[in-house]
Amino acid sequence: MVPSPKKLLSEGEMEQVFYDLAVLNAAKSIDASFYEKQGADISSLIYKKYGLDSLLLAQNISYYAAQPEKCKQILSHVETRLKQEDSLSKKQQTPILPPEGMQPLDSL
Repeated sequence: MVPSPKKLLSEGEMEQVFYDLAVLNAAKSIDASFYEKQGADISSLIYKKYGLDSLLLAQNISYYAAQPEKCKQILSHVETRLKQEDSLSKKQQTPILPPEGMQPLDSL
């Protein structure tokens, strides 16, 4: 069994870390130059937000990876959250059409 890190993140905190990593990596894949111009490093943002360093993050990831059921549950929650965010985003981008039969007539 993998020993518990000096600073063990709760399952909820680990879920939030994975969620933040997924969102930040997706954002960076869309516009990497923005992050470069800002001098922002995704890892540094995570370390600062959660009071971690690279070793503590790696230890926490290893700790949860050694417990497949917990890790699977955490990642499942992250996936659910990402899908919810994606569907909300798509919903906001979809134009609202008038009900059938109430579309304006073409004036031409």
